[in-house]
Amino acid sequence: MINVQIAIQYIGKVMQDDDGTPSSKRWVALLSFLMITITWGVNLFGNYVPTEFIFDALVYITLGCLGITGIEKFSSRLKAPQADSADDK
Repeated sequence: MINVQIAIQYIGKVMQDDDGTPSSKRWVALLSFLMITITWGVNLFGNYVPTEFIFDALVYITLGCLGITGIEKFSSRLKAPQADSADDK
């Protein structure tokens, strides 16, 4: 059985940047993914057919947010520490 407190802490860590601040891109991607999942369920079990453009937009938002988040994660490792400009003078 999964400990609920450990699961909540894990999800909280997943939704943070490398700096420990909440990532809005990850929250938007999660909400967009949930909307896609709900739309799929309603389409599968109900008589509602979603508009193709809305569904495509949700997919693009989800993929874009996750792609940007992934790029930022790897680009932060490539950043070199910048020297303080006051030390150069």
